[in-house]
Formats: sequence, C-alpha cells, structure tokens
Amino acid sequence: MVMPTGPGDTEKQLGMMQDMRTTVLAATSSCALPPVLTAFPNSVISSSGSP
Repeated sequence: MVMPTGPGDTEKQLGMMQDMRTTVLAATSSCALPPVLTAFPNSVISSSGSP
C-alpha cells in the first residue's frame, strides 16, 4: 500500500506510520530526516557531537 503525504504535520505522519506498521519509507533525505529526528530524538544522527 502506498500512502503519499506532503511536508509538515510530522507527528500525524509518524502516528499513521505506527498505526499502519510501516516497514519502508521512500523519500528524499530532506523529507525523511525530520520524521526520523522526531521519532528518535536521542539517536546518534541527531546529536551534534561525536558518537
């Protein structure tokens, strides 16, 4: 199933992805990064220092 979404409303998109048990995200890096940083705020990718 494909569910296209536009930019913005990250929390709603993440909730929908969790509800649908999403296993794949196909997006450009600039579009994919905000949801990833929101979903994993303490991840290495979101830290400004060394791992």
